[in-house]
Amino acid sequence: MSNPQRFKEMQPMLVVDKLLGNLAEDSSLEALHRKCLAAGRVETVRLTAHDAQKRRFRATTDKGESLGISLERGTFLRDGDVLFLEQDGSRMIVVRLKPEEVLRITFLPSASEEEIIEVAVRVGHILGNQHWPVAVKGRDVFVPVAVDKEVVETVLRTYDLQGIDYAFEEHAVGAMPPLQPKHHDHHHGHPHSHPHNHDREG
Repeated sequence: MSNPQRFKEMQPMLVVDKLLGNLAEDSSLEALHRKCLAAGRVETVRLTAHDAQKRRFRATTDKGESLGISLERGTFLRDGDVLFLEQDGSRMIVVRLKPEEVLRITFLPSASEEEIIEVAVRVGHILGNQHWPVAVKGRDVFVPVAVDKEVVETVLRTYDLQGIDYAFEEHAVGAMPPLQPKHHDHHHGHPHSHPHNHDREG
């Protein structure tokens, strides 16, 4: 008697080495997505913000398809990214980001340009000291809540920041990679002995 699960495990893994586009930015992909959705032929891969900043990992769609993700260095996954599209356009696999608890810091529109610059520098200093990753969208700064909320609020109250509002909410903000210095060629006329480790990928 055949075992369906065993047969599925023997099927080759679908390898994704590039993104085909994003539904929010490509109207043709969005039209195909609506068509596939109506036919029940859309599969999703649900990721956390942490997963979204990895470029090599394994994932499974909501319909059980196994994927091997192997993207170019510096590629981060976003909500609506298309990982796979059948040649005839009849089936699509899309990234969906899971809502997570975040701190949303909003710069108030009533503040002057000088005040916004000052408080932005102070907020950056505070978040940097705490080593908290961030995502910036317009006037909003999103920070994943990785510690107790009381700790976060205590940090913000300590600095008594003016010109901002903040709240805790569920939000899908996507990848929040840590800031890294840009790599560049050294032309200083002297050798460098400091090590470079480029292989630490998630």
